[in-house]
Amino acid sequence: MHELEKIIGLCVDRSIIDIQVLPGKEYHQFDLEKSDTTEVCAYLKNLYPTLIIAQQTKLAEDFVAMLQQSSLPLVMVPDRPLQHFAEQTHFTLKTGTASSNFLAHFGLSILPEKDMHKAPENKAFNALLSRRLQLIEMLMAEKNRLMLSGYYAVSAYVRQNILAHIDWLEQQLEEVDLHLKPFWLSSKT
Repeated sequence: MHELEKIIGLCVDRSIIDIQVLPGKEYHQFDLEKSDTTEVCAYLKNLYPTLIIAQQTKLAEDFVAMLQQSSLPLVMVPDRPLQHFAEQTHFTLKTGTASSNFLAHFGLSILPEKDMHKAPENKAFNALLSRRLQLIEMLMAEKNRLMLSGYYAVSAYVRQNILAHIDWLEQQLEEVDLHLKPFWLSSKT
């Protein structure tokens, strides 16, 4: 690994965000009740990370979408590859959630070689990952519209239309996840 490469494990747990940077022992915690998400974003940008790994959870999805808008190199990892990595490395996962330290170590283990980004399968993976993030962003926007429709007098048709679009986006997200599954299963972990 190049000495300037930084792998970050990002753990989102309710209002707390834990950040572990590898190599080294840099660790930082943000309390979102006291800090703004833009502060977290600025902190991460100043680290110039090679890769940021976050566990795929409902809590993390909103925060991760905001980070994606900042063009940070973030990957959301589903539970199965994390559990597999934990078994192989004898890490202990507490109640199914991964710590930022664990996630950073996972990131180190999957860090691609320098020329791997040129391989067609990695281009496909990056395209799928990018599409996944786009779908999450659209899904968040529609869910926000749905929530706001309760505050305003919105016709039943518009509300049903938003709900139908949310269903369609969730189906698309599931399809993308199915296409991503082989990449996760064939990873080095």
